[in-house]
Amino acid sequence: MTWPSRQQAIAWFLAPVLLLTVAGVHSYLVEAKNQTPWEGGGFGMFSTMDKRQARFVRCTLITPERAVPVPTPSHLDPYVERMRARPTELRVRRLAQFLARADWVRAEASAVDTTIGAPDRPAGLYRYQPPYETADRPVATVETVRVEVWRARFRSEPYQLAAEPLVRATRAPDDPS
Repeated sequence: MTWPSRQQAIAWFLAPVLLLTVAGVHSYLVEAKNQTPWEGGGFGMFSTMDKRQARFVRCTLITPERAVPVPTPSHLDPYVERMRARPTELRVRRLAQFLARADWVRAEASAVDTTIGAPDRPAGLYRYQPPYETADRPVATVETVRVEVWRARFRSEPYQLAAEPLVRATRAPDDPS
């Protein structure tokens, strides 16, 4: 019997250690940082429905009159996608801060829809007004903005699909960054 060379022994030892390290880091990110099991290696991804597409972001403007759900501006879609995959307190706070400082105007009557749309694009009374756009409508008075990241989960007792919050933040327009 011939003994393996030193390089072969190191390679045989290093491969399982590397695999266990990657699996350990991935497990930590899933449990401690709310990363989906489908991202960053995918260990256990087929054992759960918790993936980016099963998560949604809710943004709500709190005005003096009432709380109004609003869609995120479309230019923030890549940021929102990353936030759905791995929602962190910092990402949610930054989005809430941006939305709180943004200008919101009343939507045109034809744009206000009373049907339930996609969770990421709810119909509402207000729409984001980009800085380059002018409108004859007055800018809404925003007291605070609430941003929440939710995920869908199957509950075994009773058998149902339910949503549970992962991360949320509330910011006022004058809050420091």
